[in-house]
Amino acid sequence: MATTLSRVEARNRALEQEHDELERIAVAGELAGIMAHEVRTPLNALAINAQLAERALRRGAADDIGRALELLGMLRGEIERINGLLHEYLQVLRRPAGHPPRRFSLPQALRDALRFVEPKARDCQVQLELTLAPEVDELVGDEARLRQVLLNIVLNAIQAMPRGGTVQLSTARAEDEVRIVIQDTGPGIASEAINRIFQPFVTTKDQGTGLGLAICSRLVREMGGTIEVASRPGQGACFEIRLPIEAPPAPAGGTRSWPDEPTTAD
Repeated sequence: MATTLSRVEARNRALEQEHDELERIAVAGELAGIMAHEVRTPLNALAINAQLAERALRRGAADDIGRALELLGMLRGEIERINGLLHEYLQVLRRPAGHPPRRFSLPQALRDALRFVEPKARDCQVQLELTLAPEVDELVGDEARLRQVLLNIVLNAIQAMPRGGTVQLSTARAEDEVRIVIQDTGPGIASEAINRIFQPFVTTKDQGTGLGLAICSRLVREMGGTIEVASRPGQGACFEIRLPIEAPPAPAGGTRSWPDEPTTAD
């Protein structure tokens, strides 16, 4: 009986790994098509500006030299944009590796995240508030990846309130999980975007790749948790992250771990 149970469990683990791999391949294919579309525009701009800069340099007049330098600056900007897109694309697809779960202080992780964004918050006249539940102290998981998720969401909130507002972080315990709530007083998320906000290349900002929240969603899932958002236009946005107090068991054949490179906000 024990041998049969062991075989069933091993088969279930194999099926889960196969499903994860198929999901990764499907996501890679979908993102590749989107990336081709996203990169085409800056590539066209690069080609046009390179031709214009070449013509200006061939003419050699002082005004033409100035125009060529301006065009080269635009080229550099487009190259940086493509590089950023590719970096975040690889972040979405990166195979987890290298960070086994460890016990850490959740309050300290939240304070560290807020301390990091304080200068940006001051510039935008945004107040940062932290409310900690006394019954939630330590978690077993990946502190660096949780901080990465928090930074993405809090920076998004600050950037959405350039003329001031409030971002409040709070914690609560729900049985064997911790709830981390991030609430802002910004413009909120449009109804047509709210259901797709964790999908790649969906963004509410004028400038942004739309990959930050997709990466956040992936990291939270890999930590055994969930992330949800609620919002009404003009009434701010509220993100809720739920994580197990104790890390989920490692998969067969290795230690559970997560991507090893931080990313910028969405």
